[in-house]
Amino acid sequence: MLSSPPTGEQAAAIATDEDATLVLAGAGTGKTAVITGKVAHLVRNEGVPPGEILVLAFNRKAAEEIRERLPDDLAGAHVATFHAFGRQVLAEAGAAPTMSKLAVDEAQLDRVIDGILGELLTDPRQSEAVTDFILQHRAVYRSQFDFRNPGEYYDYVRRSELRTLSGDLVKSFEELAIANFLTLNGVTFEYEGRYEVPTATAQHRQYHPDFHLPDHGIYIEHFALDREGRPPPGWRGYAEGVAWKRGIHAEHGTTLIETYSWQRREGVLLDALRARIESAGVTFERVAVAKLLDDLRESGLVTWLARLVASFLNHVKTSGLSLEELRGRAGASPDRDRSEAFLDIFEAVHARYEASLAKEEALDFHDLINHAAAHIRGGRWESPFHYVLVDEFQDVSAGRMALLQALGRAGVAYFLVGDDWQSIYRFAGSDMGLVRDCGRYLGHVRERALSHTFRFASGI
Repeated sequence: MLSSPPTGEQAAAIATDEDATLVLAGAGTGKTAVITGKVAHLVRNEGVPPGEILVLAFNRKAAEEIRERLPDDLAGAHVATFHAFGRQVLAEAGAAPTMSKLAVDEAQLDRVIDGILGELLTDPRQSEAVTDFILQHRAVYRSQFDFRNPGEYYDYVRRSELRTLSGDLVKSFEELAIANFLTLNGVTFEYEGRYEVPTATAQHRQYHPDFHLPDHGIYIEHFALDREGRPPPGWRGYAEGVAWKRGIHAEHGTTLIETYSWQRREGVLLDALRARIESAGVTFERVAVAKLLDDLRESGLVTWLARLVASFLNHVKTSGLSLEELRGRAGASPDRDRSEAFLDIFEAVHARYEASLAKEEALDFHDLINHAAAHIRGGRWESPFHYVLVDEFQDVSAGRMALLQALGRAGVAYFLVGDDWQSIYRFAGSDMGLVRDCGRYLGHVRERALSHTFRFASGI
């Protein structure tokens, strides 16, 4: 039934019959051919009734391709996506599901979560948690002292995209905190503006201080120094640069306020800055909540957080994790403050999201998989399948693995085909670790490999 005779590797994979056969196959090695070849082998060579074979795919296009390749005598094999199969299980168990509009429209889910965050920002009990996370915990904090050289540190900063409320991209976590502190307290500043006196020489470029408060004639420099005034090891020339900047201000009689990395690590950075600025005559005027909301939305930070929460929601629901388990993981996190601050927000969003589903009397796709697995485990739906074949197994998630595990009983075998170098559903909870450890869930595993690709021309 194949378009060409199987290779030795394909034939060996098709003929293997263990509790679980794991076929690791690279791009263009004939994964779909092996799936359809396995169906043909089971029916024509082993006498397995087609109705006892279940083939699961991750999207409708893949399922349709498999169906199209099966000739009439094999068409009785049940081919479905995980979601369609889950819906069938629930319907046949007498609990036909209604799918939430949030499940079928990813953009609408983002909008709904964005709206929930907007509600939280206007709630006096919740707004501080949301703004604090956005302003202080956008990325995992790492000090300059955690890196071997400036290049590694600034590469991390670029990836973290430290953008302030005022829209500036800054060069350190401490600068981000300082900029947002000034904005929230109504202090006008310029970031890395030109110093008021020309300083360019053969040895130095024009000086651009970190912050300038033009209404008060104050400059702020943040220095990566420890309590003893030492820069991170390996930051050659940094101490000389600090001395040069101090000298510029001394020479021209301008006011310089300094902050240091050790202050951030000890949790006193903003308190120290506030005291220094106030003593220099600067008054604070806390920004109104409405103005803050406008700034957060205009900067795109609320949308960023909404997407992060939506992605996290996918992972949590597909993994079946409870809020208690999440709290335990957050408590053991290397960046505990950030993890717990995020969970404060997530719990509030999650409660409203589940309330929205309940109001619809509907399920999302994660509920569909999880409820189907629960029905099978609880004996409310009896599986007729003795062979379970899975296409693109590298995209398996914890929820889907639980569904596969629920289908297992004496005499059931799994045939799993995937590419352990390629996963496109990681955003939705796919976990390559489940591929490597599938024997823990599905029984004794025999691995086969497909290494001959048909996708490239002979020159490649």
